[in-house]
Amino acid sequence: MRIDYRYAIMHSKFMVVDGVTAETGSSNFTTTAEEHNAENVLILREYPAVAR
Repeated sequence: MRIDYRYAIMHSKFMVVDGVTAETGSSNFTTTAEEHNAENVLILREYPAVAR
């Protein structure tokens, strides 16, 4: 494990897209997140059990 003291907070979120696709991670859908933040995202396609 590595601790990154550069950022004050970390938060996770999830989104169910269409019943078989789910997305999870910390990323916000903003320009700031894309250009300045340390974000992560995982897209799970064809996983209806997870999306459920």
